[in-house]
Amino acid sequence: MATPVVAVQRLFEACREVFNDAGPGAVPPPAGIERVKAVLDSITAADVGLTPNMSYFRRVDPHGTPKITYLHLYKCEAFSIGIFCLPSRGVIPLHNHPGMTVFSKLLFGTMHVKSYDWAAAQQDIPDAKLQGPRLAKVKSDGILTAPRETSVLYPEDGGNMHCFTAQNACAVLDVLGPPYDDGSGRHCQYYNVSSSAISVGKT
Repeated sequence: MATPVVAVQRLFEACREVFNDAGPGAVPPPAGIERVKAVLDSITAADVGLTPNMSYFRRVDPHGTPKITYLHLYKCEAFSIGIFCLPSRGVIPLHNHPGMTVFSKLLFGTMHVKSYDWAAAQQDIPDAKLQGPRLAKVKSDGILTAPRETSVLYPEDGGNMHCFTAQNACAVLDVLGPPYDDGSGRHCQYYNVSSSAISVGKT
């Protein structure tokens, strides 16, 4: 088993080569996607020093909203690496990843994941309509339990908008390429779902 430093270093090196070669905002080629995915598939919670009994995963107030902790590991213009720690019933609301390729590895736990893609590509929608209701299609809606393969989503496919609800203590290792950046137009937006469309909300 790799030590935490070795495991993260291996992931960092793969991301640096794959995302830097792809160029700003570009989706890496299939071989690059597979390389990062393979490294993530090999990483366990022990490799990054996490266990479900750590304080990150405890509900402080059994009646309040569980606090979600983000452990920042690395960020540059090309990609970011971090871990979301969710106590039982913790929720990451429905949000997007504009222009980004995202890898998510569930290190431990069980969570419900619901994801969507837009019914029409964003470039096909006039700018004036981007803040109103839009039609989206469900990409996935189900329960995921670790250990499992890394999930990959793309700018226009794979469930670019998703929400997580922890069924018990969960840890999710995320790689975003490129990361959120307001100056480059990659804002994190949150959404409300109705029976017929998604409404875009401002952060």
